[in-house]
Amino acid sequence: MSDELLQDAQRAYQEGRHADAARLFQDVLGTNPAHIPALYGLGVIHFQGSQFGQAENLFGETERLDPLFADGACMRGVTLVRLGRPDDALAAFDRALAVRPDFIEALSNHATTLLELGRYREGLEELDRVLLLDP
Repeated sequence: MSDELLQDAQRAYQEGRHADAARLFQDVLGTNPAHIPALYGLGVIHFQGSQFGQAENLFGETERLDPLFADGACMRGVTLVRLGRPDDALAAFDRALAVRPDFIEALSNHATTLLELGRYREGLEELDRVLLLDP
């Protein structure tokens, strides 16, 4: 049942029906509060709606439940940047990169955050690595 609900939620999201998708992700979580794809999907919807506190909580829960879920750690990092917490964001990106060292999105966000913190040499070195991995 939750697999079918998840597919319905993902389809609603892809069709731009975010309120329906959020409700369906919530339904999945009602049957399984530890359902990582539903937590992540709902987190993305909250992030896109600029509800960064709620998004950060959801992405944090995916990290707690599965420390190897690099996408959750990366999106938590992006959310933490939006919340004005760049040091925490760097730590989240580091966790994502520990799991997937060539994770372009995490690496480029880590580099950008370093640049925003004035750590130019480190940030530029990481951007060079991004370009080597994905020209």
